[in-house]
Amino acid sequence: TQADYLLWRLEQFVDKRDLVPARILDVGCGSGALTEEIAENYGTARLVGIDRSAAQIQKAKRDHDHPQVSYEIADIVEYAPEKQFDIVLSNSTMHWIQEQDRAYANIFSRLNAGGILAVHQGGKGCYAELHEAAQRAYEELGLEEYFRDFQFPLVYYKKEEMVRLLENHGFEPLKIDVMESEQTDTLVDDFAEASLLSYKKRLSSEAERQAFVQQYKEYAREYDQIDTTRIY
Repeated sequence: TQADYLLWRLEQFVDKRDLVPARILDVGCGSGALTEEIAENYGTARLVGIDRSAAQIQKAKRDHDHPQVSYEIADIVEYAPEKQFDIVLSNSTMHWIQEQDRAYANIFSRLNAGGILAVHQGGKGCYAELHEAAQRAYEELGLEEYFRDFQFPLVYYKKEEMVRLLENHGFEPLKIDVMESEQTDTLVDDFAEASLLSYKKRLSSEAERQAFVQQYKEYAREYDQIDTTRIY
């Protein structure tokens, strides 16, 4: 649903500018499912999907064989392709990058004049209750020593912070939407599979990790409402 909204927003500005993109970059393409969908939407464009994960790129190459799409192992902070792009798109990836200024400066340098950047990521406050549940879990289990200098790696912005970041690197923010996403029935478990990885890496044994996840889920399910703020 989030990806569909991002693509709909992108299409509005592509139409408004009568842009016929020749090259599109998908940052954090993962397994390539969205990249292939973009290729179907823009039939004349060549697409490049990049991801830091060699396993994800391997999966994308194995599962997809679209003639317009190629996949590369690359980090957007340092990515230096031979050709520029008309569109750079990223779904649920940019908030994982610690070097935000370098990443957005590099994206700007890879766009043709008049090109479009379309990003979806978590907004300020996203999943705050689930992070609270994780903290309660490791404190309940007496595991605080592992988290004394812990800082969760995601970077979330308020709207005005996002505007300032983009303008600082030469972009003209045409539209920024901040909204709540649907709170799915699987959200607590999905968070455990993805975001809790950063917590679990701090723990020293599998027994500790399993106990932590179980305790987190008990606390997380106490919340009737969970902040799901997203920014586009």
